[in-house]
Amino acid sequence: MGRRNVEPWRDDRGVALPSLTTPEAIIAALNRQPEIAGALRSILTPRHPSQLYEAFFEGIVLFAILWLVRTRTRQPNGVLTGLFFIFYAVFRIAIEYFREPDAALIGHFTRGQFFSFFLIAIGVAFVGAAKMRPTYPKRMTKHGA
Repeated sequence: MGRRNVEPWRDDRGVALPSLTTPEAIIAALNRQPEIAGALRSILTPRHPSQLYEAFFEGIVLFAILWLVRTRTRQPNGVLTGLFFIFYAVFRIAIEYFREPDAALIGHFTRGQFFSFFLIAIGVAFVGAAKMRPTYPKRMTKHGA
């Protein structure tokens, strides 16, 4: 194979690329010329939708866990806060494997994973303090009852 082609309107195999400035133009070009798919495949790599993973786990799943603990069990003050820190950090550590690192790594971990370890420690401290000196939230009573 020869040198890389420097013409902006041709790829390395000499396939003429039309002006692909809008999504509609890209789709229309792919329908007319299937060989363009090969040219675009090298620059349009599939990626994980990590924002959706975060929204699902750090939003919906975390809320469900905390809601279940709050409504189904009677825990001392501070346990819910500690569980939030712990589960948020665990989900963040797991989801960071699907993200592109946005800063320099700290050891084998991304910056988000590294800071999440501190959140786990803070969460464990909250749960430990709540269990050692339990104070329970007051039950809500109806007015006039």
